[in-house]
Amino acid sequence: PWSPALGALFISTAMGLYATAANAAPVTHTRLLNADRDPANWITVFQNYSSHNFSRLNQINRNNVANLRPAFTVPLTTALRPGKTPGLQGGALVDDGMMYITDGWGVTRKLDVRSGDKGVVVWRTDPAVSNDEDPRDRGLAFWGNNVYNDLVDGRVIAINRDSGEIVWEKQVARTGITDAFYGKEQFTAAPLGAEGKIVVGQRCGDAGTRGYLAALDPATGRELWRRY
Repeated sequence: PWSPALGALFISTAMGLYATAANAAPVTHTRLLNADRDPANWITVFQNYSSHNFSRLNQINRNNVANLRPAFTVPLTTALRPGKTPGLQGGALVDDGMMYITDGWGVTRKLDVRSGDKGVVVWRTDPAVSNDEDPRDRGLAFWGNNVYNDLVDGRVIAINRDSGEIVWEKQVARTGITDAFYGKEQFTAAPLGAEGKIVVGQRCGDAGTRGYLAALDPATGRELWRRY
């Protein structure tokens, strides 16, 4: 099985797994519910809502896995900033032979990997997270024709999958908390698309903040509910 976990500054693909992917369709709740039946694509973090992290593709198996070699690399140079340890902790999403990956600072790339022997950067979107933050990014979410990223500075952004343009951005986490130990909330876990909502979870509970889940309207970023 293929795991999307990436822990280095390069992404490698092998054996042209995505060269025959089906034409991309808008990512809906039905597609996400049936992600197991669409092994050519990887449209949500950990592959399905049960987080099985398992691919049903069989080109890589127990008999040939020892023969895997890098097919190509794509440098994620934006992950490197002075005085900061790269925070590449998230996996990629793949739909219709296009791979979407983020670099720890929220810089999101769309890569064309259909050839199997090269990765072509289609677009790169930089939400300009401050270097004062500590980078940590654990993945993305699809809904409709957008890809969503929740950022370490507490913003959530929607990016058009075709153009790479930011459709909207919202400051969802609070930044002005009065606390001697910590002064803001953050996001590091990947967002989740579900039932017409983008769900995000606040981190920093170990820093004295109060954890919650919030659901956002995928079209506008408007907060629909928050549960502590």
